[in-house]
Amino acid sequence: MSGDLVISGGGQVGVASDDLWTELSRVERAAHGLESARRELAVASRHVGVHGLVGVHGLVQDGAPGSAARAEQDMRAGAAALDSAAREASALAIALRTAIDGYGRAESLARRALEGAEGWLVQRMAALLPVLLVEVAPWLGAVALGLALVAAVRPGGARGVARGLEDWALAHGRIITSPLAATIVRSVVSSADEGIGASMRVPPPIAAVLDRYGLGVPASAAFVVSAAHAVGWYEETPVRVAARRPVAASAPPAGFAERFSRVPEGPEQVRVERYSAPGRPDRFEVYLGGTKDFSPASADEPNDSTSNLVAMYGDTSGAERAARQAMAEAGVTSSSEVVFTGYSQGGLIAARLAASGDYATQGLVTYGGPTAHIAVPADVPVVEVEHTDDLVPAAAGFRESSDAVLVEREAYAGRAVPDDVWFPAHRRDAYAETAQLMDGAGAPLLADARDRLRAFTADATTVTATEYLTERE
Repeated sequence: MSGDLVISGGGQVGVASDDLWTELSRVERAAHGLESARRELAVASRHVGVHGLVGVHGLVQDGAPGSAARAEQDMRAGAAALDSAAREASALAIALRTAIDGYGRAESLARRALEGAEGWLVQRMAALLPVLLVEVAPWLGAVALGLALVAAVRPGGARGVARGLEDWALAHGRIITSPLAATIVRSVVSSADEGIGASMRVPPPIAAVLDRYGLGVPASAAFVVSAAHAVGWYEETPVRVAARRPVAASAPPAGFAERFSRVPEGPEQVRVERYSAPGRPDRFEVYLGGTKDFSPASADEPNDSTSNLVAMYGDTSGAERAARQAMAEAGVTSSSEVVFTGYSQGGLIAARLAASGDYATQGLVTYGGPTAHIAVPADVPVVEVEHTDDLVPAAAGFRESSDAVLVEREAYAGRAVPDDVWFPAHRRDAYAETAQLMDGAGAPLLADARDRLRAFTADATTVTATEYLTERE
């Protein structure tokens, strides 16, 4: 497994690897233990005499043996050693905490500076867009004409050109499977609305106000969907639950890896588990799968590209409506306590359901979901897992809130990128590896979230699981 876990959020400033968070926790516990021992020894010393230790002169006058004097000297030396160790451990804990917080603040400042610079650049380039199009159009036309000639002259030419481009992309997978590529995608997505505004001659002060109030990623997605409607793409349709089947589940998930393994990956898109215990209402966990159809034209699959874009700009997508119907059939009501878990598009839909306020949400876990722009209530425990070399979560732009516990990892750090699959850092097996690492992590932020999720179903005596197949009508 490659890449260390980097954990941040949870309302804290700090950003650090799991190892560093674990060491900080150990040092803080050591400092607390040493300070407690020092205080206990000080209390014991005061009980020996009225004003503390008796001293050698007092011991001689009382006829005490020499061992008593040595014991008293050892107590003094022990007290001094404990005091020194407690102070050093406390200083080390402060230094570690300062370093972690300092890194977090530096990262936040760098991100804001990058956003400001890229916004300025995008606005200037967008303002010149008409001129650039005039200059570049002849060259683009020549390239298009050349490709058309190749497709017309050679048998299977168009297919060969497409295959050549695909082969090149697969052979150079490191270019798109990298933290740099993901950062570029985040930057472009976050600034797209500013470019659109500048190209439409929206005054910069007004564009800045619109961007400040959360119109970045949603506005960009809405623009794409509106433009695509002209050719019949990304059109929403009614949905329904087409089939359901019970699946085996003898106990609630024990950790992040087992929770991820229950996200549907077959034809079904939604899995609902009901947890029952004597004397309390049933609780639920809803697992939502990823995108299954990448065509821009809606067919019969709700988990498609249409749902991706519609959910990104904030409307209720077919995938979300299908999930709500499946939940209703499973018995989930507005008062039901529920935890949402989703992968890829399922993470996006899970975050929207958790943020909707329509359910008594007790937790949210997402793997590889484009969720950075969704504001989930701060009182809902959230764990969001992202690979820094995965372009899918980067499609949501830069993260604005630090309430969620964010777990990051570079899936292909220090190892070859596969040349036979698109976006390998987004694959299920890559996130399954990360989930296993999370179960063994010692960082308090992540351990606390893991414990809270376990406590949600700790007393469940019966588990009933059902998977639902949904479709567009």
